[in-house]
Order: sequence, then C-alpha cells, then structure tokens
Amino acid sequence: MSTLQDAFSRFLSDRPDAFAASSEAAYKAHWQTLGEQDPLALAFAGGAIADRLAWVFAAAYQGAVRACFDGARDGAWIALCVSEDRTGEFPGVVLENDMLTGSKSWIAASDTVDQLIVSVGPSLHGGCHLLERNDPGVELVARPRKAFLGDLSQGAANLTSASASTPVDLARADRFGVAEPFFVVVAAMPYLAREGARLDEPVDDALAGIVRDLDGIAAAGFHSDVRALLDVQQRCAAIGKVLARRAEGTTDGPGADWAEDGRLLGMYGRGLRARAQSD
Repeated sequence: MSTLQDAFSRFLSDRPDAFAASSEAAYKAHWQTLGEQDPLALAFAGGAIADRLAWVFAAAYQGAVRACFDGARDGAWIALCVSEDRTGEFPGVVLENDMLTGSKSWIAASDTVDQLIVSVGPSLHGGCHLLERNDPGVELVARPRKAFLGDLSQGAANLTSASASTPVDLARADRFGVAEPFFVVVAAMPYLAREGARLDEPVDDALAGIVRDLDGIAAAGFHSDVRALLDVQQRCAAIGKVLARRAEGTTDGPGADWAEDGRLLGMYGRGLRARAQSD
C-alpha cells in the first residue's frame, strides 16, 4: 500500500511545478484530473498542484469531508453546511414533510461547489441530508470575499422546500473537527516543500519527519490520537512561520499570499489543544 512517505518521496524526486490556477474554477478543473479516490491521497495530490494556500485549504477540505461523510461524487466538490445566521434575519433550516427550508450562512467554495451536506438546525444532531447544487429549491448566494483565503469563494444557501430524500450517515461525523486540521497538514506538505525550495530555506528533512508521523497517525485512524495530531500541526505551523518570514516582500508568483493566508497552518492549534486536554 502506498503511503504518504512514498508520495512525498516521489514529489521531492520529481519536484513538479505547481499548477498556475488564478481562479477557483481553474484549480478545481485541474484537481478533477487527479483521479484519486482515497481522501488522504486526494488531499496530498491536491496540495501538490496548489500554487497558493487557498488551494491547499480547498484540497484539504475535500479530503476531510470525504473522510467523515459518504455521498461525494467522483470529481465533485462537496461542502458541509451547518452554520446558520445568529441574528434571526435568516431563519435556520427546518425539516417538514420531507422538505428542507431555511438558510445556511457559510458555504465553502460556493461558486464551484457541486454538492451540499445540509444539517437540520445549527448542529449535526438534527440529522443531515445530501443535496445537489442544482436541485429544485436550492439557491446559493455569494458573500463578499474576505482577506483570509480570499481566492476561495464563500457564500450562503437558501433552501425553499428542497427535497430531503437523501439522508447522510453520521457515524463518522464527529471526526470532522480533527479531520480538517489533519488534512490541512497533509495537503500542506508538498506545498511547503516547494515553497522551501523557492525561498532557499531547507525544510525537506523537517517535512519528511512530519510526513512519517502523519503516516503513523493515519494508520491508527486520523481521529484516534489528538495529541499526536497537535504535535504535527504545531511543527507544520512553525515551518510555515519560517517560510512566511522569508517570503516577506514578495508580491508576485506562488507564495505571495503568505501575509494574508499564512495563518491557515496555525489556526487549528487552539481547538486541538482543547480536544487533547479533554481526552
């Protein structure tokens, strides 16, 4: 069985260029050619073609959702839709007569997403249903892009009597909170190796150590050892900080997004620490 160490070794040997994707649609189109089915391999391969951190997150997110939920079509981008408006202006999603009505306030990659896993209410406890972007009663609305991960679109979903005919198995749903940081680290490995070479910063050995430990975590189940995950996440974030400092002043080409998006690699630390302390 091929491991992340195998994939990383091949990456370092070949040193392929990133795919120059100036738009979300362009990155997604190239991601769809990867042909990987396993979430772990898909996240790594998606990170290997990424020319910016927003695409690293996109690759990681697709792997994380697939690792925790069934139903994603091959080549489709899928989003987990749980968050709801807290002001009351846009009522949350309710289920009545096998129909879903209401709004979700945050949809990742809303411009290009194909499928939605929609929770009833603002948590997974009410159950989830799989919807297609073009299903009757489904409307996606773009939201203003933020500075952080600004290359990736964000939106909201308005549902009006959308059919709840495809319930989603939630047996692995509670793993998503650790899946996202795990897969971000996985997708970041080839990206950081390429950035290290570009910025003339020797990071390959440190990354190889992280990859080795990621294989160990994956073999046991990515959700099974939060302390080990926190350790690799912190090491990944530390390398990111070094590269971000080296990238200061660069404004063109890959890596120009370090100032805005570099915190992606470190932002999961607080949540992982809380989980580790509660275990």
